[in-house]
Amino acid sequence: MKVAHFYPGLRYKSAEMKREIFSDREVQQKLLIASAVLGRDVAALCQTQEAFASTRECLVASLAASVAVGTYYLQRYGQPDVILASSFGHYAALVMANALPYAEALMLASNNGRIFDDYFANFSTWLVSGIPFTVLKQLEDQGILVSYADGLTLTFPRTVQRDIERYIRERRGIAAEIPLRLKYHSEYMGAAEKLTGRNLIGLRVRSPQVPFLSTYYSDFVRSPEAIIAMLGNLLSGDHYLEETMAIIRREGIIRTVHMQTSSFREHQIEEADGRN
Repeated sequence: MKVAHFYPGLRYKSAEMKREIFSDREVQQKLLIASAVLGRDVAALCQTQEAFASTRECLVASLAASVAVGTYYLQRYGQPDVILASSFGHYAALVMANALPYAEALMLASNNGRIFDDYFANFSTWLVSGIPFTVLKQLEDQGILVSYADGLTLTFPRTVQRDIERYIRERRGIAAEIPLRLKYHSEYMGAAEKLTGRNLIGLRVRSPQVPFLSTYYSDFVRSPEAIIAMLGNLLSGDHYLEETMAIIRREGIIRTVHMQTSSFREHQIEEADGRN
């Protein structure tokens, strides 16, 4: 039975890990290395549902947790037939495909996360009430991010805060600032990503040692040049989902195991015992 290991993008607020994975000696070693890079106990982050305090913390801890899950499966069930990656899942996937050294992947995640955090220090999110969503939606024409996922929120550069205050006051709305909320694939994230390109200079990548698929590439990824191109467009690149699924079918892959690092109380990874 052919198996693919899938490393998804960031879809979570914590990197809580199943106890049997967390207690593995090799997994502990991976988390210890990540702790040295982050300057915080990554193992502790993987035992709680604590939300990440920053993008840097999120990228480093989730990379370490993904590699830990991948290591756990590799030790017990061997190499998958294919490794598949999407979005920031590429960091861990490339490590597990022996295309990117773990230490360099951690530093890349740390440095990129710091750039994101510095960039977004100049942004604010407000929770708004008393104004219809359809009215606030009009602000998107001015580059304001409007979201209704868990309350009506506006995310904007602080340079336009006075304009937003006046807009809400004139419509008799009520607003309060809350922790920054951004969709990872918003136009803001894409703009911030452009600043991270310098971190790819001198990165030691090599061709994947395991057949490697990316949702940003329409065929198997085989060259270091293709890897660098993907890493520079994790938020703004075009997805080739149909082409990727066609390759999966063509290769006879009948089972995909998610190297999921979200709370395992919410998203259980598939056990490698033949269940789908």
